[in-house]
Amino acid sequence: MIRRFEKDNFSLTLNRSDKFKTTSVFISIAMPLKNNDITTNSIMPFVLLEELDSFSDEKSLTNKFLIFHGTDLKIDIFKSQSQHFFSYYIELPSESFLNADDYLMKLSTLFSQMLYNPKILDQKEVNKIDKAKNSLLSIHRDKEKAILPVLNQQLLEKMHHDSPYKAPCMGYCSEIKHITPDHILNTYYNMINNSKISMIISGETKNINIEEMLNLFKSKKMDYNYCKSTYTSNNLITQFENTPTDSTISYLSIGFKYKGTKKSSLSIAKVLNALLGRFPHSLLFKEIREKKRLCYFILSSVDSNTLDIVVNVITSKDKVNEVINNILMTLSNILNGNFSKDNLNKAKESTISLITKSLDTPLGAIDHIFQYIHNKNILDVNEQIREVNNITKRDISTAVKQWTIDKPYIIKG
Repeated sequence: MIRRFEKDNFSLTLNRSDKFKTTSVFISIAMPLKNNDITTNSIMPFVLLEELDSFSDEKSLTNKFLIFHGTDLKIDIFKSQSQHFFSYYIELPSESFLNADDYLMKLSTLFSQMLYNPKILDQKEVNKIDKAKNSLLSIHRDKEKAILPVLNQQLLEKMHHDSPYKAPCMGYCSEIKHITPDHILNTYYNMINNSKISMIISGETKNINIEEMLNLFKSKKMDYNYCKSTYTSNNLITQFENTPTDSTISYLSIGFKYKGTKKSSLSIAKVLNALLGRFPHSLLFKEIREKKRLCYFILSSVDSNTLDIVVNVITSKDKVNEVINNILMTLSNILNGNFSKDNLNKAKESTISLITKSLDTPLGAIDHIFQYIHNKNILDVNEQIREVNNITKRDISTAVKQWTIDKPYIIKG
């Protein structure tokens, strides 16, 4: 049973369920998606997390979760439609094993103190922002070593040169070192005054005091001048190592930009992606990798926001052009209906399997609720399955026309 409550710019959603042995807490902050703000926005969750050091009791409470119950605090930064989000996620023992609601209120108090902190820059530890910068840079460094995700980002920039989606979800490395305390402070106050804050709690939630929880996150007036303080930045910047590559190997990303109407096409995009290259039974894998042996790796994915499809390939340097031609030929075959009913049925079955499995984890259940709240996507799994089952060969062949199937593409190696 799902219940939702709102107060000021805060919303609380409770999903009462005994499916899992944990109670999940997910809190997200939504900000406008603007190119100039993405890097600063991405530092904010790490800046706020540094505040834990100033709340000794709550820090101790968090350590109890980490040490005794195996839980972990996860930070995520992502885009959805016209908004840029950062979030915190933690799982607690359910009430059947522990008095979880008592912990929920203490944990919610911690989140409230982290968010509404008038002394955000007035700390004894002067390198707090630099620590946050390096936390973000370390994530960038790990991503930099993964060649295909980097190519995907470069591809996205080319496909959406006039859109905030061209910017990396976590901002640009080159911009991080230029972020000042004033930037952080301005972003913080815009966030507190204008952003939507959402909390989703999924699990055994029957004893939660709703009014007390809402009051923790009610809008608070902040004095900007009081918060602004002298700050000396150490400008700690982590250098990236160049990723060694084999000169005989090429990494390829091909983008197919969607130009149709998103509302009615999400299920079709998922099935098309499954038919094209998402699974070992997909056409690209069977034809290009197994039958013709033109590549070492091939996989397609669909972006749920833009419905763009990206095909990633690792192949020999001398086979790049042949691989590209075969990918385009496969899409042309789909356009002309040259695929079997068995191919389509396997694609639909695999898509349905992903939909149902997504609810088999606590975080998956949270994600379904989040998508419904912010994007008004279909929450009912049975409705999603019905849509997928009703897709025909003609639907797929007609839909392919809504994706551009030539450029851009990026090759490395």
